[in-house]
Amino acid sequence: MSTKYRTSERTSIRPYGSLKLNTKIKVSRKPGEMTGSRLNDYYSVKPEVGIELSINDGSKNTFVTTLGLGYGLTGKSRKC
Repeated sequence: MSTKYRTSERTSIRPYGSLKLNTKIKVSRKPGEMTGSRLNDYYSVKPEVGIELSINDGSKNTFVTTLGLGYGLTGKSRKC
């Protein structure tokens, strides 16, 4: 959810923020082994913040540009 701020008749800005969460599960087994598989969990958190600038030239054309900053965190947990 975001709010658009009108700065002039033709320009507006919209700040935004997001948080992406990912999880991956990988099961691996050794060749020739029937039991005793290993389970590896990977997770990542990627927060992002930014500003979107919209410029309208007076006709149907609108120019939109985005400036964003993000950071990715990845972790690993191992279960036997």
